[in-house]
Amino acid sequence: MIKNAGILPYCFKNNKIKVMLVHLGGGGEKSWSILNGIIKDEGNILKEAKNNFTNETGLDIPNVKFINLLHIKYNQSLLYVWAINYNFKANWFSISEARQKIIQYQAPFLIKLIINLEKLKEEKLND
Repeated sequence: MIKNAGILPYCFKNNKIKVMLVHLGGGGEKSWSILNGIIKDEGNILKEAKNNFTNETGLDIPNVKFINLLHIKYNQSLLYVWAINYNFKANWFSISEARQKIIQYQAPFLIKLIINLEKLKEEKLND
C-alpha cells in the first residue's frame, strides 16, 4: 500500500475558511489536490508531510498548531493530512469552491477541517 502525507493550509478571509489546493495538471477543474507526497519514513508521518510541503513549495512551515485530519484510504493508497493556519499567496478557495475543485476522494478532509475548527472555537469559548 502506498502511503502519502500532506498539509492542508487554511486561512480566514472575510470570515470564511479558505484552503490552498494545488493543480495536478491535465484533468481539468477536478484536478485540484491537497499538496502531498509519498512517505519515506513511517516513523514520523507529520515530519514527512512538512518535508513534502517545503520541498514542493519552497516555503518554510511556521511553528503553529497542526490539526490532524487523520487519513483516507483510496484505491491502494493511504493519505494522511494535517491542516495548518497559514496565510500566504497561493490559490485559496472557499470550502464550497474547494469541494467543487478537489479530487473527490480528498473532499472528506474539508469536512474534517470544519469539524475540527468548530471544536477549537468551542474550546476557546469555554476557556
